[in-house]
Amino acid sequence: MRRVLVTGATGFVGAILCDVLTRRGYTVRAATRVDGPLPDFVGEAVVVGDIGANTHWGDALAGVDLIVHTAARAHVLNDAACNTVYVETNAHGTRRLAACAAESGTRRFVYLSSIKVNGEETTSRPYTSQDPPGPRDSYGTSKWPGEKCLLDCGCAQRYGSSDRALTAGVWFGRSRELLASAALD
Repeated sequence: MRRVLVTGATGFVGAILCDVLTRRGYTVRAATRVDGPLPDFVGEAVVVGDIGANTHWGDALAGVDLIVHTAARAHVLNDAACNTVYVETNAHGTRRLAACAAESGTRRFVYLSSIKVNGEETTSRPYTSQDPPGPRDSYGTSKWPGEKCLLDCGCAQRYGSSDRALTAGVWFGRSRELLASAALD
């Protein structure tokens, strides 16, 4: 795998990820909402617009071996329509990207989810992948279908890809660099 499509490449996690991938010898292609300046470590860019159920991914996926989907709608506060915005980007947009990736023959799809899929707190032990989802807000509720779609659409089985969802807690310091290792292993 040499070419990686990163959504959210200029975001909090995506920027660190792109830098690490570039240092490891990968060509990083950023999927962006608008045309504009990008950091030096992004080798290629394709404008896809807002991510949702109707996003055209064809040009962005051409020749890509790995996708790391870090883009998400977050921090829409005090907005009565926030649930709709979250679901369109985080649920429908992720499903659309996963389906297009599978059809294009992309070998690996890594989805950065959120610990908020599990809930807001745990008191007796850390969450595990065996715990049932328990989101309590619009953001967490919208991230769960992204995880579920990787299982439901059967992309890995149908197309021989290696898909995974990473559930993140709080990202800081070196933890963002560890995402690159998880995506590549």
